[in-house]
Amino acid sequence: MATPIAGIPGLDPLIPDISFISNGNSYHLCFDWNTICAIFQETKQNLWEDPLLPQDPVKLRFILWQALLRENPEISEKEAGALIVSVRSREIYRKLTDALLGSLPESESEGGGENSTDPPSA
Repeated sequence: MATPIAGIPGLDPLIPDISFISNGNSYHLCFDWNTICAIFQETKQNLWEDPLLPQDPVKLRFILWQALLRENPEISEKEAGALIVSVRSREIYRKLTDALLGSLPESESEGGGENSTDPPSA
């Protein structure tokens, strides 16, 4: 029986392998559909339509936490926030941006298409 790789950062080719090291531990970032929905519910920011991460530190901590939960389901929001030390905050922001943009489908053209970042129609 094959080992499932769907949704596993670093193994699933649809999820970019974006990670950072903090306190000697490696953390993978993952923006799957559940992550994007949870972020929208909490922050009202639709990353599907506008993939620009906020500058608000409270929202950014929540987004980091959500992006970490796939591989670290036991991590708390405050523990995720503790990973952001001021010296590394820009690096983590860049990694979050890379992980988010790498998880969204690329648009074929301005008008959308099969790989458009437009949400699926009902």
